[in-house]
Amino acid sequence: ISAPSKAGKTWLAIRMFYSLATGTPWLGMGCRRCTALYVNLEVSGAMFARRCEAVRAASGIECEECEGAFVMNARGCGLTASGLAQCVIEEFGDGLGAIFIDPLYMIEEGDENSVSDVKPMLSELDRLMTECGCSLVAVHHQPKGASGGKASIDRMAGSGAFARWPDAL
Repeated sequence: ISAPSKAGKTWLAIRMFYSLATGTPWLGMGCRRCTALYVNLEVSGAMFARRCEAVRAASGIECEECEGAFVMNARGCGLTASGLAQCVIEEFGDGLGAIFIDPLYMIEEGDENSVSDVKPMLSELDRLMTECGCSLVAVHHQPKGASGGKASIDRMAGSGAFARWPDAL
């Protein structure tokens, strides 16, 4: 999920997170229920909990339905893609259906504009998905300024690898 600052990326991702964890529709599409993990790297745990509660309540999802929804608040932890992958693999193994990383740049090491710097992070995320047998939803920012004239694949901040790596944008 990529969009400009303050466009609602996190809110959209949280709704998808609950849809997958509860098996309820997302944007009118059916979702198969699975264990879902949301890795919050951007806002405080308290703020993220308030956002989650607002989305859950507005969606009409009862707390009891959310047993498959897990949150890892890791803002300020200095996680790298490798560290995150290892932590999630050890905690969930192959029992995870989906993982959300918000925002992706927080687990980058090096220059996000360099394919050679971005590639190790993407390789670790591939390892995470393979070992857990899960899907990954990444929330990624777009650079400041007007991107309207660019093709959607070219709007994400950083290396073009960010646009070529995902299965869907």
